[in-house]
Amino acid sequence: GKRAGLGEGDIVVGVNKQRVTTMVEFFRKVWAIGDAGVAIPLDVFRAEGRKMEIERVTLPSVDRNARYSTGRKQGL
Repeated sequence: GKRAGLGEGDIVVGVNKQRVTTMVEFFRKVWAIGDAGVAIPLDVFRAEGRKMEIERVTLPSVDRNARYSTGRKQGL
């Protein structure tokens, strides 16, 4: 079945319906969407067994200057 969020082996191929091929492109497109807390739509390539597909996943952005701690919800 479908899973929420990002998982091991997932490959982000787009942000907000725009293709990304580098980390620089990825972060620029994420940051261009808005401030921390805004929903970030991602196109994620997933391979589960013999099934391969691209799914749309939406995650909240987080403050890029904040430190990560354990127990924090998944976000970008």
